[in-house]
Amino acid sequence: MTEPEKIIKYIQSVVYTTAMELSASPLYLLTLLVPCILITGCTGNFILSHNPSSPIITITPVNNSPVVFNESDNGKIYAIPQDTEFWINLTETLATNEPWQVTFSPGLELMDSQYFANPSMPRFDIDGTHRWIFKAKEPGMQIFRGETGWYGKDDPRSQYNISFNVIEKSD
Repeated sequence: MTEPEKIIKYIQSVVYTTAMELSASPLYLLTLLVPCILITGCTGNFILSHNPSSPIITITPVNNSPVVFNESDNGKIYAIPQDTEFWINLTETLATNEPWQVTFSPGLELMDSQYFANPSMPRFDIDGTHRWIFKAKEPGMQIFRGETGWYGKDDPRSQYNISFNVIEKSD
């Protein structure tokens, strides 16, 4: 059994034991854990490493799966390999007529941009998610910036900035 499999098995046993001790079903516990994982941001199948003396967080995708960034990654710098596919998901309310206005470095290739309605909202245009799908094409520092007036121009949540140090692929 590999080290990641051992860790997953251990976590599963702890979650199951805790759920039984709390007389909660594993499904109930799962509904608590999934939002926590999503809220912390930067999800996906990847290896994350961080040197405390550097503000740059290194991400190594596993099995070519995309890495997902969200509001919790605002202001962060990530080192990612060239040709990595990644998603940026930001909350957007179309009803306010203040969608995200984004700019990004030419070294980031925009592959797709979509709005997903929130099924728990009474209308499709409230609290949805806008997803931009990119590929890190050019080595060097690349930047994604977004602005919205949804929160009000002076609110820090109206600005979103994330930087990527794209590491050249070695053949």
